[in-house]
Amino acid sequence: MSASIRDETPTELLTPETYLGSARIDRFVGSRLIPGREAGYSIPKVVPQSSFAYGGRWTVEKERIVAGRGARLRLSFHARKVFLVLGSNGRVGVAVDGRPVKTVQVTEDRLYTLAELPGEAANHTLDLSISPGIEAYAFTFG
Repeated sequence: MSASIRDETPTELLTPETYLGSARIDRFVGSRLIPGREAGYSIPKVVPQSSFAYGGRWTVEKERIVAGRGARLRLSFHARKVFLVLGSNGRVGVAVDGRPVKTVQVTEDRLYTLAELPGEAANHTLDLSISPGIEAYAFTFG
């Protein structure tokens, strides 16, 4: 007897994989990027589709970003599911389109599910509030 598995492969164009470290950064908007040391960043009023911005204090390294005091991240995306590779220990508050949806407890380096939205993929804004010391690497979408 074979089990039926529903194919959830997206058929529409989604926001591409998005790297947060300076080596492969793309579609970053806002404050001037200052790699290699902690710096303050401001999220602009408008973050264009499939782009992201840092807010608060961050250390931008080649492969990752490390949260400092007041660290926030805003991403405009087109998808139904949002995942982020995170590391260290702490919490990430997740809001979609201005509405808080969950708090993710980060306990190890791995891929975390941030949002699973109903219906078809659509344009949304993701806002994250991140504990100091949390490491973030790359967003993926489904």
